[in-house]
Amino acid sequence: MEKRDMGQVTPIHGEPTRFFVASRTRQEPWLVDLEEFGWNGQCGCEGFDMRMRKKLEQATERGQMIELLRCHHLQMAFAYAARHGLLPVDYKRG
Repeated sequence: MEKRDMGQVTPIHGEPTRFFVASRTRQEPWLVDLEEFGWNGQCGCEGFDMRMRKKLEQATERGQMIELLRCHHLQMAFAYAARHGLLPVDYKRG
């Protein structure tokens, strides 16, 4: 992994929408992908899997937009990407 941004977010070289984000409860960071679910993002943490994933999958299957459902790790990664100009020009959500 590359050097962490203030100990929280690490970009993955060659994958501009994917990051490792430090966990508050475990030593290993979580993998997040900002582009998944129509730029809502996806995280490997339990909170995302338990509270957000099913709603986002159902909305995606129906072709519907849904309110932003982002865990702490996704919020950190989106903030990092915005600060460093890594979001696409037409990005409008969040």
